[in-house]
Amino acid sequence: MVFGLGWPEWLTIIGLVGGLFLTFYVMVRGARAYERARERREQQAIEGDGGIRKDDE
Repeated sequence: MVFGLGWPEWLTIIGLVGGLFLTFYVMVRGARAYERARERREQQAIEGDGGIRKDDE
C-alpha cells in the first residue's frame, strides 16, 4: 500500500483522525448548547419580575 503501510495501519490512522474530529464536533455542539442555555437563563432573569427573590434575602 501507500508509504509501506497495510490495511490495519491505515484503518488505525483513519480511526484516530476520525475520532479526533468527532470529539471536536461533539465539544463544539456542547459548547453552543451551553451558551444558548446560559443566554436563555439570563434573558428570563431580565424579563422576570425584578423583585427580590427568596435566594437574595
